[in-house]
Amino acid sequence: MIMNNRQDELLSKQGRIVKHLAEDLLSRQAEDRVPSMQDYAKQFSASVGTVQSAVNYLQTEGIATLVSRGRLGAFIESLDYVTLWQLARNRPLSSTQPLPYSRQLAGLSTALRTQFSARALNSSFRYVRGSNTRMQMLQSGETDWIVVSRYAADSAQVYGFDLEIAFSLGRNTYTVDRVLLYRDEHEPQLRDGLRFGIDSNSTDHAYLVRSLSQPYAIKFVDIEYQRGIERLQANDIDVAVWTSAESIPKGLHVVDIKTDDERLIPLSEAVMMMRPNDLPTKHVLHDIIDLAEIRTIQHEVVTSQRLPSY
Repeated sequence: MIMNNRQDELLSKQGRIVKHLAEDLLSRQAEDRVPSMQDYAKQFSASVGTVQSAVNYLQTEGIATLVSRGRLGAFIESLDYVTLWQLARNRPLSSTQPLPYSRQLAGLSTALRTQFSARALNSSFRYVRGSNTRMQMLQSGETDWIVVSRYAADSAQVYGFDLEIAFSLGRNTYTVDRVLLYRDEHEPQLRDGLRFGIDSNSTDHAYLVRSLSQPYAIKFVDIEYQRGIERLQANDIDVAVWTSAESIPKGLHVVDIKTDDERLIPLSEAVMMMRPNDLPTKHVLHDIIDLAEIRTIQHEVVTSQRLPSY
């Protein structure tokens, strides 16, 4: 469908009614009964003829398919939520995702952008450090959907956020390649008295650090997790969690974190979250997201078969 000429159409009376109808239909789904033309006319302060023309336009363009069931009224057969969003909203669908600092997250960002670009939806992608910050942005209405780990999503209510999961992307779609970096190569193991860098703004990072630190008497030092190497080299901390064994300077010792540790499973799954009852966003996401394709593209980036693009 060609969207370029629709701006002019929306300047007309019928166009404005199309916009109102699109907004109304964004919150509906297949098999829902729609209001009568008279009810829509009263709701939109328009004539029945203008409403009928707007409905005809949506049906002719394949944006909405309504079927009459006689005295029962008209029911929705199908809706193109992506086009409805573009007609109803004069802004992009916005998302906030984690910084793509690992291959896994770079692959996820690439997959999501690829799918949204394929549908030509006006979209905004931002990359922000810290799951708590992203959840705050979502709850405040600054963004329409976010990406966090399953652990962060399950912990949202504890931190005072009223949000819900729109999509679960499956295990090993978030960050999975974590290691421990030690400044002292002679004793690269957790023990009492170590200074462990912890990013309190990241629900995942804080949980992982505290879980790994049990049962030792560890001293926690607040850091930004992406500055872990810098803080180790400055002798501010003795150990830090890192996301990859790549590009690590000499003088630091790498110790793998057990990938079969059940405590890490909720940290390895990416989920997409939205505000509760935000049906327009939920419907658009379900119209666009293809889980199998996301995992395929992500794998291609992780294995260097595809260049990241986000």
